[in-house]
Amino acid sequence: MEAILAWLREHASALFLASALLALRRILPPEVLRRRLHDWLGTLGFARAGSTLVATVYGWGTLAALLLLFTHLAGLEGAAKTILGTMGFATLVAAFAGQHVIQNVLAGLLLVLDGKLQPGDRIEIGGQTGEVLDLELRCTLVRQEDGSVLLVPNQMLLTTLVKHRSLTPERLGQRTPPTSA
Repeated sequence: MEAILAWLREHASALFLASALLALRRILPPEVLRRRLHDWLGTLGFARAGSTLVATVYGWGTLAALLLLFTHLAGLEGAAKTILGTMGFATLVAAFAGQHVIQNVLAGLLLVLDGKLQPGDRIEIGGQTGEVLDLELRCTLVRQEDGSVLLVPNQMLLTTLVKHRSLTPERLGQRTPPTSA
């Protein structure tokens, strides 16, 4: 009995963290998080992809943390280090493979937070003119005069010259000079 109590004292923090992660996943499962984020991101003008991405990272991240904690509690530190190294390498490979997607997602966040481009605005980019329909996480939808829709990667909107036909001085944060009568 004394050995069990000593083991519990020695591993109390890891047991507490594992219990907290299990409770968190029970209270807020990844699917519930995805739905709530989808509703919240929808009010900011993002598409469903952002909430799915965050919920997936949350789901796998909590499972990975639990796996590492349980290998530690079982005394398998070597296995935990191997798992952690493999996860780090897999993350590096995924980030390298998806670097264009990551760039477009970050550009989409910047575009939404900046507020200079909104649905209904008229823009010209790369010789193409149209009306912004929606700012999604990865791309912006632009309807041309002929009714076709362009999917413009968000990174392109940050790195290419864009002629913005709807941007007013007020949206730029500038005051219009008073006119003299």
